[in-house]
Order: sequence, then structure tokens, then C-alpha cells
Amino acid sequence: MFEKILMTCILFMILISCSVSNDPRNGGLFGGIRGIYGGGYDSRIQQRQEKLAEEQEVNRNLQEKSKNLENEMEMRDSVLNFEQQRTVNLKKDLSLLESNINKLISKSDQQKKEVAALRLKIEKLKKRLSDQRSAIIEMDQQGGSEANRERYRILQQERDRLYEEYRRLFEYFQALSSANS
Repeated sequence: MFEKILMTCILFMILISCSVSNDPRNGGLFGGIRGIYGGGYDSRIQQRQEKLAEEQEVNRNLQEKSKNLENEMEMRDSVLNFEQQRTVNLKKDLSLLESNINKLISKSDQQKKEVAALRLKIEKLKKRLSDQRSAIIEMDQQGGSEANRERYRILQQERDRLYEEYRRLFEYFQALSSANS
């Protein structure tokens, strides 16, 4: 009989020493049983699923923002690439005009002076065009046309002035050319 009482006391002591918790890592046998039947595990699962859903929503928002930023960068790059291409085309046109002027044969001293003045104007225009290209590259490095809209507008105006000056030089060349014919 003493053995039965002793065994009951030992068993009772073992049962009392088992802690009860909703956490399956800390709950022991009775904590696990309580978690299964008391809904503790289900509530933990629900909490984790809610947290996962929140994290997935944050992730979707970040992906959307990233996509928007990529689209803005592509648009900025296309705008500046367009400006770069226009500058490159104008430079080619100037080189062609310069080549044609070099082929021009002056018949008089006055025509020689006019051709020399035309060459000087072309050199100045090439320098301004080079400065324009540098400014566009610098703007691209600083964030593009959207980063400083006023600066971009000024660069566009300068490009338009350069093109207009090129057009006038070309017309002047044509007049000199027809005078030589």
C-alpha cells in the first residue's frame, strides 16, 4: 500500500512539474493536449497566417513601387536618349556642312573672308553643341529630366537655338555655294 501511495505522489509531482503553455515548444504533454483541444494551436496558426498576409501585402506594394520606379526611369532615359540623339544628329549635320565648306572654292577675297567667317561660326556652334551634350549627360547622372524640369526646359531651348543657328549657317552656305557656281 505504501508503494501505491508513493507512486501516486511521484506521479502527482511529475504532473505538477509539467508546465502548461500554448507554445508547443514549452508546453509539455499537458500543454500540447491543452493546445490541441483548447484552440491555442489554431489561434497561433491564425496569427501567423494574418502576419503572413500582411507581409505579402507589403511585398506586393513594394513590388508595385519598384515597377513604377522602373517605368519612370525608362521614361526618363527615353527622353534624355531622344535629346542625345538629336544632339548627335545635329553634330553629324555640322560635320557634313563643314566638309562641304572645305570643298567650296572661293573665287574672290570677299568670298574667302565669308568662308572663313562661316568656318569660325561652325567651330563655335560645335563647341556649344559639345557643351550641350555634356549638360545632357550631367542631367542624366543627376536623375534625368524629371529631377530638374527647369534645367531640362533650358536645355531644350538651347538645343532649339543651336538647330536654328545651324539652319541659318546651312542657308548661308547654300548662298555662298550658288554664288560660286
